[in-house]
Amino acid sequence: MQLYKSLKSSLSFCKITTKKDEINIRCPFCGDSKRDPHKGHMYIRTCAPYKYFCQKCNSTGIVSSYLLNKLRVNNATLLSAIDKGYYEYQQSLSKRHGNQLRGFNSKALDFIPTEYGELESKKIEYVIDRLGITMDESELSKYKMILNFGDFFKKNEFDISNRFKTEADKKLAMDLQNYCVGFLSLDKSTINCRSLDPDKTGFRYKQFTIFPDNYESKKFYSFGTDVDLSLLCHDIIITEGVMDIIGIYNHIFDKDNTKIYIANNGKNFISSLDYLSRLSILNANINIYSDKDVPLTDYNFLMENCLSAKFNGVTLFYNNISKDFGVKKENIQLSKGFEL
Repeated sequence: MQLYKSLKSSLSFCKITTKKDEINIRCPFCGDSKRDPHKGHMYIRTCAPYKYFCQKCNSTGIVSSYLLNKLRVNNATLLSAIDKGYYEYQQSLSKRHGNQLRGFNSKALDFIPTEYGELESKKIEYVIDRLGITMDESELSKYKMILNFGDFFKKNEFDISNRFKTEADKKLAMDLQNYCVGFLSLDKSTINCRSLDPDKTGFRYKQFTIFPDNYESKKFYSFGTDVDLSLLCHDIIITEGVMDIIGIYNHIFDKDNTKIYIANNGKNFISSLDYLSRLSILNANINIYSDKDVPLTDYNFLMENCLSAKFNGVTLFYNNISKDFGVKKENIQLSKGFEL
């Protein structure tokens, strides 16, 4: 209960669930509820390794000095206890997955399917038809697209058979294989899946975590470009969704490979910008291509709580024709850039 007591004494809103297994606070990444300051969407487990998850922006991870700093909580005794739990968690993760976890995250993966059957072809056609783009085989690897889930894991020598034991798990496996196109996250921990037929799958989007007990996974997505990390200033292009960022790369920037392209897979822009800062990408032209249903005022929290956004400023764009940018070029009309 040390974590709960420290948070309770430091935060304006903090409560514990009836079962005392989770702590409920306001999310430091998305700003949480704008209407009610006494309502929070972030939940933190009360046992090590203290996993957290925000039901609003999907931020997830493990409580560490990074999160405590975001919450403006300073407690050396608490941090020491959390570091101990984190170390034990890392040890158990290593024992469970061993070389399989290390190997999957370090080696180059093969995205080219063994064959292009009806299954693979319909998924390629879905992306091409939705975005109105052309695509050759090399771009399957560039976009880290997964057309055949079973084939992808087999070719890359990864066994996920133990992930599908229940009937619900088996149905999910069939839905991913038959009706979803996948895009591998930046840290290779998560497959961001887009359903071709939501009526059959029951969802439009699904995040399939390859190592479900790896709570530190970063779900945001980026594809390879020729970025020169020695540059004094970088162009950062950010969207919410994968289809948006691929559409912008093709339609707005004509496949300009000198920029950094990131899809948050949610509204957690602070986390991805902080990640880039930790890679020493500090001076940047930050451009957010926003969904139309997110008003300008919602970005005030980002500007107040993200050092990179404060330091560099942010330019915000909307699509005047469609809800977002995951559409054909003729359905994109850029708004003027709003300087934040």
